Amino acid sequence: MSESVQKSLASLPLFAGLDAAELRSLEQHARWRHFKPGERILESGSDTRDVFFMISGSASAVNYSFSGREVAFATFNAGEFFGELAALDAQPRSASVVATEECSVATMSGEVFLDLLRRRVEVTFKVFQHLAAMVRASTVRIMELSTLAAAARVYSDAHAVQLADARLQHERPVQLDLPPGQRSVHRVQRAAAHGPAAGRVPAHRPSGRREDDLPAGPLTRPGG
Repeated sequence: MSESVQKSLASLPLFAGLDAAELRSLEQHARWRHFKPGERILESGSDTRDVFFMISGSASAVNYSFSGREVAFATFNAGEFFGELAALDAQPRSASVVATEECSVATMSGEVFLDLLRRRVEVTFKVFQHLAAMVRASTVRIMELSTLAAAARVYSDAHAVQLADARLQHERPVQLDLPPGQRSVHRVQRAAAHGPAAGRVPAHRPSGRREDDLPAGPLTRPGG
């Protein structure tokens, strides 16, 4: 990649529509860095306010579970940006960003970035759209996790519910493996209303929600 391409912001959609003089001014205020795969671009918890623009390559936003497992939950490709939250709210970084392949990155101070937003409404509007997309994606993810958590509780309590149903109904335990087209969730819910899991497993099905809507497959999604 040539030096002129590495140090140009013209390819970034965020800056589309800015005139050449404005772009040159931003490029002069930017710092240009190159990262190898595995190198950290940004550290979670740091108090820096810079905004990062991916000129080439890709990187992942990562965080760590309480057990120390690394969880990647976002990917940044050429033309995208990140780090704007700390510039906007002056809070510590909420995640680390690690290069997943060789990449060139332009960094801009939070002060320069905020000054640009004050002066150029078209750039500000694009940032608003970006933040709105983040909120929508987070809402979907929260709903997914809530649904999976409910399903996990039902599955983990299935055996206790079977025993409770057998005691209360004086019949053999509920069989979960029914022929196609029949679902055992109704029996599980009926028994759960009286069994030891009654305080944790809903005894009714929420309006507008079907058991077929529960996601198939494992109860955890790698990289979420």
